[in-house]
Amino acid sequence: MDQAFINQRNQMVLSHLGLARHVSRQEQRKGLESYEDLLQEAYLGLVRGVDNFNPDLGFKPSSYLVRCCRGQILHYRRDRTQTIRVPWRLKDLAARGRRLQEQRQQDGLPKLEGDALAKALGVTPERWAQAELANSRGKVMSLDAPPNGRTAEASSAQDPQRDWLAHAMHQLEAEQRSLLLRHYVDGISLRALAEMMAQSPSAIRTSLRNALGQLRQMAEQSGEVAFTG
Repeated sequence: MDQAFINQRNQMVLSHLGLARHVSRQEQRKGLESYEDLLQEAYLGLVRGVDNFNPDLGFKPSSYLVRCCRGQILHYRRDRTQTIRVPWRLKDLAARGRRLQEQRQQDGLPKLEGDALAKALGVTPERWAQAELANSRGKVMSLDAPPNGRTAEASSAQDPQRDWLAHAMHQLEAEQRSLLLRHYVDGISLRALAEMMAQSPSAIRTSLRNALGQLRQMAEQSGEVAFTG
């Protein structure tokens, strides 16, 4: 890589830093991550976008780089946000409830239920119900997580189809798995994926079709999951 190319690349990155800041501000309103964390990811997407940008494809640099910044942030959220953020007060209340039940069990006493448990914790039944609901929703299994990395709460959900899908996803190539997650989970369009990966939309569509075909074949071979679509 010659110095002239490096200087040109760096200049292009510097001239589009405002796009990364703009995307980070937009995405901050959609989640609970800090602006600084999102901006760091947006900068990473910007640099990668500049490195992969191909003017011969006919895309405008600004449109392409905005999608690269946003795609990197979405990828960051999917990879690092394995749980829904629960307000700390509800999380603390749920923890106190569990400790109280464990202590009663150790003392040979029956577990408290509903209103009786809420009264023992000094909160209203409605508040305790909120804590239970928030805590249960805070445990989410990621399809991109290793199958053996599940939590005890997720295991108790007994969802064989989700178990199978998580296992099958990890039998695909990394690029296929990434495309499936970015398109069907993150909602990134075929055109945006094509721009981010410097490929044609038809090539992305073919890759997705092949990945789905492999999942369908695995489902048919396993005989345990009814695969549709």
